[in-house]
Amino acid sequence: MDEWSCNNPEEMVFAQIGKGAYTPRHMEFALRLSPEEFREKYSIADIVVTHAGMGNILLGIELKKPLVLMPRFAEKKETRNNHQVDTVKWLEGKRGIEVAHEIAELDRSIQQIRSTSLMEMISEKPSRELIETIRDYVNDD
Repeated sequence: MDEWSCNNPEEMVFAQIGKGAYTPRHMEFALRLSPEEFREKYSIADIVVTHAGMGNILLGIELKKPLVLMPRFAEKKETRNNHQVDTVKWLEGKRGIEVAHEIAELDRSIQQIRSTSLMEMISEKPSRELIETIRDYVNDD
């Protein structure tokens, strides 16, 4: 996101980055946000770019935010298994969701989500099937 922010200086970008070796130079960031601060950042965002964690996805659906999902990969030692890859396979193509499997796909995914009208992206209420499927998926872990 830092590189994307550098290439798109007119955009306001914020990230919760956690502990790591990299310090962003082109965007605002915080190491950690409280749950209230996190929700507030989500609520004011036009687009949310996030890993494919279920909590982030559910919050995005609840707040009717367009999502760009970037799954974490087990082979890169980003997570214990490829559950996020499985999640994006299931969600890819759903309204209001774009997937960037690699950094090179990020700009395309952001542009794609921007080019879709709000009415096309997010229905008034998420379908009962979507909510039940996500709930079942979360409860199976």
